[in-house]
Amino acid sequence: FNSYRIIDALYLASIFTVLSMTIPTLFTFNMGTCLYNYPLLLQVVDISGISLLLWLIILMNISLKNIILLLWHKKVKRDFLQNSLVVLFITFFVVGYGLWQLHINLTKEIKDEITIATVQPNMGARLPQLSMVRDNKISTPYSHIELTRKALVENKEIDLIVWPEGGLLVDCDNQVLLKKLKTFIKEISIPLMYQCNQCTNIDSLKNCYNQSHYIGRTGKVEAIYNKQNLLPLFENIPKSLKETFIEKKFHNEFLFEKGKNTQLFYHPTARIIPAICYDVHSTKLIRKGLKLKGQLLIIQSNDRIFKQSPIGLFDTAINIISAISFRIPMVKSSNSGYGVFLSSSGEIIEGSLTPPNERHVSVNTLELRDTFSFYREYGDWFYWLLLI
Repeated sequence: FNSYRIIDALYLASIFTVLSMTIPTLFTFNMGTCLYNYPLLLQVVDISGISLLLWLIILMNISLKNIILLLWHKKVKRDFLQNSLVVLFITFFVVGYGLWQLHINLTKEIKDEITIATVQPNMGARLPQLSMVRDNKISTPYSHIELTRKALVENKEIDLIVWPEGGLLVDCDNQVLLKKLKTFIKEISIPLMYQCNQCTNIDSLKNCYNQSHYIGRTGKVEAIYNKQNLLPLFENIPKSLKETFIEKKFHNEFLFEKGKNTQLFYHPTARIIPAICYDVHSTKLIRKGLKLKGQLLIIQSNDRIFKQSPIGLFDTAINIISAISFRIPMVKSSNSGYGVFLSSSGEIIEGSLTPPNERHVSVNTLELRDTFSFYREYGDWFYWLLLI
């Protein structure tokens, strides 16, 4: 800590980076997350994910500390010059690489475009399930269907509708709900993604899934995805804790089994990688989806548990890091706030960041391009290099 030598700065930056990457956290917050609205500085995460950026941030701070102290003690010699060169190198590398990547992604050929409407109903769990599909054309819209109609009135060209992970609990097998959904989708002839809960045995904790359904233009459910990465201690409780703290016949609709497979939803315009809320913190899920030739990541999120706190915004910041790391455009539909549309450069599509705790519809167009990411191909190679 008291050394001014560059070699010691490199060791210290490496140790802190490895510790930051290795110590498990519920949400993957880090120093890089705070740069969510500076896409120029974030472009380097496509080289080796967040590890390289963290290392550069820490090394920059150590070198700046050294420069200030060397000036204070009037020791403007070899160490001062070396630290100054490190600061200049990091600055030119991060800014230069950022400008280069943003230019490349801007000039790449657009393969296709897709216009998506996301619905933010800001619903609470105490409402009945059928509140989701209320269709009163006269009153102020608040249900998923009514807000979707609002989006259709204001925007004539929509290719896909995405409803969020619900604040209210929706049973996938509710026949009244399914009938209303089928009738509505056949009427508007636009595919829909919605989230529901599927339990094949209501008295068992073993067969309940948090699901995303894809309904085609004909009103038929064409694909189903089971959430793989459950929120610890909320959606998934370890077996030992269940046996100790939960009664044998107790059933909690928030406890689910993990889904086993990443899959794609095949929209006529885009191959979609579905993810439900905490799912998207898994780089493994995104990488698998990309190997299946996925072009667009769509996240269905609740965020109601964050209430008035800014944690939901930091959750979105993590999504921005992932969008750049894998060079994939993203859409996040939220129940209670901070839904967003992101380009493959991690830039927030203007006006797409939704306000928290308000009913809202957001309609935006995303460009689908052929992109490359070193991190997508080779993973956290820089982290392993630092560890070695």
